[in-house]
Amino acid sequence: MNTSKTVQQSNLSNIGIDISKKTVHIVALKGNENAKKNFKYDQVPNNIEDIEAYFSKNFKVENVGCIVMEATGGYEKKVANTLAKMGFYVSVLNSKRAHRWMEVMGKNPKTDKCDAKTLAEIAQQYSGQEEILRRYQPPTENQEKLKQYVDRFKQLTDDSVAYQNRITHAQDVDKDNPTIESMKEMLALIEKQKKEVLNIIRELIASDADLKEKDEILQSVPGVGIGTSAMLMAYLPEMGTLNRQEIASLAGLAPHPNDSGQKTGKRTTKCGRTKIKSNWITAMLSAVRYNPKIKEFYNRLTAKGKAKKSALIASMRKLLVILNVMIRNKQKWNEHKNANSETNQNEAQVAVKQTAAAAKTTTKKPSTKTKKTTVKSVACKRKAKRTIKTTKQRDNIEP
Repeated sequence: MNTSKTVQQSNLSNIGIDISKKTVHIVALKGNENAKKNFKYDQVPNNIEDIEAYFSKNFKVENVGCIVMEATGGYEKKVANTLAKMGFYVSVLNSKRAHRWMEVMGKNPKTDKCDAKTLAEIAQQYSGQEEILRRYQPPTENQEKLKQYVDRFKQLTDDSVAYQNRITHAQDVDKDNPTIESMKEMLALIEKQKKEVLNIIRELIASDADLKEKDEILQSVPGVGIGTSAMLMAYLPEMGTLNRQEIASLAGLAPHPNDSGQKTGKRTTKCGRTKIKSNWITAMLSAVRYNPKIKEFYNRLTAKGKAKKSALIASMRKLLVILNVMIRNKQKWNEHKNANSETNQNEAQVAVKQTAAAAKTTTKKPSTKTKKTTVKSVACKRKAKRTIKTTKQRDNIEP
């Protein structure tokens, strides 16, 4: 490690923040030593004004290495957005990672102060390692609104399904049930709100140049509509900036191994952002039917004996990787398909030319190794003939 970098990091403060609905617990550890004099603990109300005032008074951006906090059901957004806009390096951890780190370090006490200190120790241990503590990028105003409307649309969709099931069950049990009309009215209201929210989503996307460009690219793919497009832009704003392994893992579509010794366990896709898979799996049935490339891939997997759900998840992963490349290259479906076909044709032509050139070279000018092999084989044949001839002559002389 670079000595100057180590000295520089030893003078920085690393901060852990445990967040609740009303209060923010802050622990700052200065340097690489966990001494009492380098330890600072405070509590601040969970609102933007108090957070800004506290950090402006006590810390400078250049003197802070990393600020680590857990994802706590949305309560962390206010704090993370505020500090990121102030210029601090902020990393939002999955709570599982923090809890497992506490278990490994043998930390049994569970208080807000202890949690904040643990997060500060994680920041102190991994400060400067961006592959472990990824920097939080605050969303734009339109991206945040889009996510909220997509969440609301999902809630209304779930409510619609629930009321449809209630109505069906009530009619099967008792057709004269007086509450059926009330449930039908509620269902009609939900469907009306769904249409309104969907129209708001369309208007929001149309008003933002970046979202509009991405939406046009995504909806150019057969089997991808406004619902899937809005969901991917809301829950995967990183699309186009990550490679295929990272985007699949982030979306919860990468199969993770479960092997140990001679055991080969079943691959699972438990990690990642669960909202993507749960919201997309029904819409994916449309892509499997109407997208020729995905349909062919899905049918090939099922023909090999893969379970339909596994084949569907694999098809989602394949389509997501394609969409990620399209967003990165700013290509619509036809442009992407044509670019791939041209690349394949060029590669095939190059391969044919290389094969022809190799065959031509072999015919015209055999290699030295080939010459040596040919000469050796001819010599062996001649020696064998001489041996046979000598044997025959010897047989004729003997009585």
